[in-house]
Amino acid sequence: MKNQRIIIVSLLAGVIIVILLALLSVLLAQKPLKLVNLDQVDSGLSNSEVGDLERFIWESLQRTQGFDNETNEIIALIRPSSFSKVEQDNITNYSFLIDVDEFKATYQVSFALMGNKGFYEAPMVDCPTPDLMKYPETYCKGEKTSTLSVTVGRSLPYYFNLASGELVTVTSGRDEASKEVLNIRVSSCGDEVIKSEARKEVESWIQSLGYEPSDYQFNVPEFCDR
Repeated sequence: MKNQRIIIVSLLAGVIIVILLALLSVLLAQKPLKLVNLDQVDSGLSNSEVGDLERFIWESLQRTQGFDNETNEIIALIRPSSFSKVEQDNITNYSFLIDVDEFKATYQVSFALMGNKGFYEAPMVDCPTPDLMKYPETYCKGEKTSTLSVTVGRSLPYYFNLASGELVTVTSGRDEASKEVLNIRVSSCGDEVIKSEARKEVESWIQSLGYEPSDYQFNVPEFCDR
């Protein structure tokens, strides 16, 4: 009876150890971010370079999306059709789009490798134009670019005069909550009609560029230069 108990305890201990080892291997195999579809393109990247690239992208997304260090297994799906690899003077330039469904976001990733010296500099994780986004309704926020900067922002500052003669200046800025806005500066001197006309003209201008005014925030501050 005693020997049977020892055998049973040993078997249970063995099963527990196997389970713990399996769980440990799963945890160790987890990556903060995983690039999917890389096997569908001729990247020529080593396992070490892929690991560095995944870490760079994860760190960039952490800064723009605001998640904590415990966030793991973010899936970044590479679009094979967007993949570009150009070699010149011992430097290989890469560029491709990634879709991150967890954040309903699309980013343009670009970087350069110098021979066997690794990354020339940290990869750029930018916002593409809305026509390339999987979720164009989601406002893109990158470290150096945004939906505003890659669309209307390309045509700023913008100047025009109202029919009544007032000069209107349109620039990009941020509100008190640090959200990007289009600043519409016009000398209204308290005249709400002038401010309203300025905003309508700006909305028409945005539509003429092929974008939807409702996708942007506007700020028309009080201003008088008379």
